Amino acid sequence: KFLSEGEEETDSGGLKAVMKMNEEFFKPTDVVLVSNTNWIGEKVPCLMYGLRGIISFRIKITNGSKNLHSGVSGGGTHEPLVTLTNLLSSLVSPTGKVLVDGFYDAVRPVTEEEKEMYKNIDVDFDAYLNKFGINTHCTNMTELLMKLWRYPSLSLHGTQVSSRNSHTNIPHTVVGLMSVRFVPDQNADSLIRCITDHLRSKFTSYGANGSLELETTKVGDWWLGDHQSSLFQAAEQAIIEEWQVAPMYIREGGTIPLTSYLERALDAP
Repeated sequence: KFLSEGEEETDSGGLKAVMKMNEEFFKPTDVVLVSNTNWIGEKVPCLMYGLRGIISFRIKITNGSKNLHSGVSGGGTHEPLVTLTNLLSSLVSPTGKVLVDGFYDAVRPVTEEEKEMYKNIDVDFDAYLNKFGINTHCTNMTELLMKLWRYPSLSLHGTQVSSRNSHTNIPHTVVGLMSVRFVPDQNADSLIRCITDHLRSKFTSYGANGSLELETTKVGDWWLGDHQSSLFQAAEQAIIEEWQVAPMYIREGGTIPLTSYLERALDAP
């Protein structure tokens, strides 16, 4: 039996519903094959064995019931956009270090074997940066790939305001959009708690008037496969036979939530 689905970009809600209604059809399952991944270079095939998870947040701050004019009210009120800007800057440093207490506590330590795997990834550092248009604070390929693949990150995506685009309006409601990419052995619920506690504590410390609303809009778990398993070895052998070259074993910084869901739901690698 084979199952193909194309809803990954919408969290595969339809597939999950179908699976729950037809559990016996899908069991037993031998293997889950994910083909929605990339090559890191142009010439050598890759086998992907790990993905980060994702948690998306919406931060809403409101003060008052209408927008104000900076010439009339500027300096005399807690401006929501100023408060939001300070909140967002309290989360992460300019070089990407997350500043939330407890954020890194559960991150799995790097092993010597893992370090060797990264050293075996044969991709030119400068060429990679040029291809993807990246300016980085990292100094070599191994450091960069570990930052992108196996360590967690926190990214800020934008703000929305209640006022029209003007140099004089003070919006009474603002929204900040952010996300976290998390890794083995971090837990989504624990991260949501520590980030929520951080934001509420900072908001209180500012003495800001108004309200703070936090919403988790998306959660998708990380996945880490056993690259030494017979299935990966079979895939490697097939690539060698077809391409006459051994594949590079890589991870990716993105998230395919269905991968970990299928592994659990079907009890299959």
